[in-house]
Amino acid sequence: GRIGYGSLFSYATDTTYTGNVNSVTIFKDNSIFTRNSSIYVVEGTGADNIIRFDGPEISNTTKVYSANLGTSVEIHDISFSDNSKAFITRYFDSVLVVFDIQQGKIIDSINLSHYGLKTGADTMRIPYMHKSICIDNKLFVLLKRLHSNQGNPVPDTAIGGLVVVVSTDNNSVLDTISLVMKNPSAMEYFDGYLYILSAGLLSSTTDGGIEKIDISTYTNLGSICSESLFGGNISDFVLVSQTKGYIRVSLQTQEALFEFNPLTGTAGNQLPVIENVCGDIVFDGLYVYVCDNRAVNPGIVIFDPNDNNMVGGPISFGTGLPVSVAIVKLLNK
Repeated sequence: GRIGYGSLFSYATDTTYTGNVNSVTIFKDNSIFTRNSSIYVVEGTGADNIIRFDGPEISNTTKVYSANLGTSVEIHDISFSDNSKAFITRYFDSVLVVFDIQQGKIIDSINLSHYGLKTGADTMRIPYMHKSICIDNKLFVLLKRLHSNQGNPVPDTAIGGLVVVVSTDNNSVLDTISLVMKNPSAMEYFDGYLYILSAGLLSSTTDGGIEKIDISTYTNLGSICSESLFGGNISDFVLVSQTKGYIRVSLQTQEALFEFNPLTGTAGNQLPVIENVCGDIVFDGLYVYVCDNRAVNPGIVIFDPNDNNMVGGPISFGTGLPVSVAIVKLLNK
């Protein structure tokens, strides 16, 4: 898992759920991704690097390469189409990067500037590409479509987000899917459908929600639930089944985690096992992992979605707060 203040730590997900003491120093604005047993660390704006480690151990000796992807481009996501190729979104740039993960170098690029907004004070077309996901031979790229607002991007008052569909075979745009809601922030895939969470305006707790996309027809099926059900701004979520998911909600005194049903669009209860979400929410097929800035012993909390009871943690990493979690699959086990 990734921890704040510029350190990268690993932890064992056996019955002890303990954090390993080995770490490497990285740029403080970072995130972590995995492919098989390899770990890819993104160093954000100010460094703009991708660092590969061949895990499961994280150390300077397992570091394979560090590749720079620009200047102040703010890498947001990596989606792997196979064991040699990935697509990388850059928030402050209009070009989607095609990356050779074995060689650690850019091999192609896709210009998405056409989908950026340029009105009023905007000086360039930046689509503000955010999350992405590979499904079969297609890449779905989530564009926030914000106005630059002199370096402080804000949603348009009338235009929602956009999903760009890219062929991973020939690196070309196939289609686009319009979103009704603004400021899309998270995306999940389940059983033939994309579920896209849009936060909307931070000043409103009624304009955000989750839209459902049929990826076979590139059709937006509409909203399945509104953030008004939860009493606060929504910003992230994870799906564990067709009828169960968990959603992060900003309340007055905490970042809470609520249960919800994506099939019926109904809200469930707030989870008392999670006190204050401070980063990723990850489902590994069995348990849910949440970065929790709890009052005592902040760390990574692990719970069983069958009964919402804690099964591990909090996994603590000292004075820093965990903000990103990625699961490494050990191929020899």
